[in-house]
Amino acid sequence: MNIQPDAGAARFGWLRLLVLLLLSGLAHGHPLGNNTVNRQAVLTITPAHVALRYVLDLAEIPTLLAAQTADGDGDGVTTATEWDAYARQRGDEIRAGILLSASGRALAPSLVATRWQRLAGAAGLDTLRLQADLVAPLHAYTSARIDYRDLRLPDEAGWKEVVAIGGRGARLLQADVPARSPSRDLTAYPDGGLSVPNVLAARVEITVPPLARKPQASVAAAAPMPARPATATTAAPPVAHAAAPAPGVAAFFRLGVHHIVLGLDHLVFLLGLMAAQNSLRRLVWVVTAFTAAHSLTLGLAAGGIVVLPGLWVEAAIGLSIVYVGIANLRGELRHGAVIAFAFGLVHGLGFAGALAASLAGSQIGGSDWLLDLALFNLGVEAGQFAFVLLVLLLVLAVRTLKVAWPRQMQAMPGAVVGLLGMYWTVQPALALSGVVL
Repeated sequence: MNIQPDAGAARFGWLRLLVLLLLSGLAHGHPLGNNTVNRQAVLTITPAHVALRYVLDLAEIPTLLAAQTADGDGDGVTTATEWDAYARQRGDEIRAGILLSASGRALAPSLVATRWQRLAGAAGLDTLRLQADLVAPLHAYTSARIDYRDLRLPDEAGWKEVVAIGGRGARLLQADVPARSPSRDLTAYPDGGLSVPNVLAARVEITVPPLARKPQASVAAAAPMPARPATATTAAPPVAHAAAPAPGVAAFFRLGVHHIVLGLDHLVFLLGLMAAQNSLRRLVWVVTAFTAAHSLTLGLAAGGIVVLPGLWVEAAIGLSIVYVGIANLRGELRHGAVIAFAFGLVHGLGFAGALAASLAGSQIGGSDWLLDLALFNLGVEAGQFAFVLLVLLLVLAVRTLKVAWPRQMQAMPGAVVGLLGMYWTVQPALALSGVVL
């Protein structure tokens, strides 16, 4: 197959034009992703007690690992009884990691109920929602300052929010957290890019009449779990009373494919690399170098051997996209394989991301950990290979049209790639400064 461009045409000009078509409408890198554990704490304050509804929303990878942990007898099937025990264990961990006080006096919350749901997620896998209901008695206060702090895994990747509500008989005078959930109870996340909330504490000023009655734990126990809206991807009913098979060995492979498909920043970089080549032979070398490099650092990062701040990695990935955009504007990427390998090392850290934290529950170096990591990486490579093959087929199809495009059009893909790279560079840089873009 000969895809060498004709004289007078820009190097791989058809591929550059195809890049422009495929990039139209793209403006964001990774979403929250399938490696995150999102959490919400809802404080409901009444004259008698402080009720806490604590919800965890586990994405696909943490759910896979939770299923392995919950399967206590190791028979490959996670029963409702096993999930109930797992939920109680997580509820005890949540209670132990909570600090709650009223006007400087420590409160002792009790765990009164736990519940769980498995919902349809990406790549044919499930996500998991866990809820722990806690209650702490209040003494006879006419006014009080309620302080809440979550000490659990402060660096865990995911959305973290706290909501405070005044219950019947109590009035909130001031609070540093909202009274309504910005994510609709962890069901619809606003598009904040990399700058997701990391709220783990709250201070609430309340006024209450003098009371001496005992707290009623049934109020917290009756609080329903927030349900996801009925959509095509999340409408699966909870299976809290049925056994569910443990995830198969192909689960991490499917997640790897899903990860590369949704990793728009990685795909844009790969498209920029491809468009900057002037022969199929150079293209093969460049893609191979990129693949080898990101496979290396994916393993090192997931194993905890190489650890870099996530926002710095995302900013470096953005700069790599800017570089290939400029190379496309110049018409050539010099030392393409070397550049692809160098930037591939950075992209591998991005592929790892929260995967390292998700796999941390498994024994590093053990067979299960290595298998999960290998399958995830194979999924990434399979998705990348399919993407490259699809682009090449589309290039050949477009070339058969034999349309002469203006030179200005051939420069546009490089400009678009560079601008997207600048966006993905500035966004984490602003997040490091506490600014949400």
